[in-house]
Amino acid sequence: MGKPTLYAFIRGGFGVNAEQLCADVDVQVRAQLATAGYALVEVAYENEGGSDVLRLLVDKEGGVDLDDCERVTDMVSALLDAHAHLQHAYILEVSSPGAERPLRTADEYMQAIGQYVYVETRHPLNGQSAWEGWLDQYEEETVLLRLQKGKKSLRIPREDITFARRSVYFG
Repeated sequence: MGKPTLYAFIRGGFGVNAEQLCADVDVQVRAQLATAGYALVEVAYENEGGSDVLRLLVDKEGGVDLDDCERVTDMVSALLDAHAHLQHAYILEVSSPGAERPLRTADEYMQAIGQYVYVETRHPLNGQSAWEGWLDQYEEETVLLRLQKGKKSLRIPREDITFARRSVYFG
């Protein structure tokens, strides 16, 4: 079983069901990317300035560079052009999740241990819903952040995390 993919979409403007489109694109390209050594991290479909934009975030062992993005674009373009829901003009963007990549799966959290992260919570903890610090520990039900202020730690329930990503520490 592969890692789950995040689907992001903005309502309206497509004439198609964006959630279904993202799921269909995932099914169509995931296996092809995997055979070439790439992992599909995210599929997003948005309307920006009147243009439909389909974004694929991909990763691979050692990271993704511009040549990889071009290679992936070439690999999946024919599949996407034949896709029944994409018979109109759209822009395909392929990129790396970058240094500030989202954290969703247990593997992604485990790989980020010791790194600086940004976390948003559904409910305020100690009066705030956004936190930054070093990810010291990941457990199935909680994460432990070492906060920059006062060198304190904060245990956050996983079910309360609405968004998390690696971040850049500017000290």
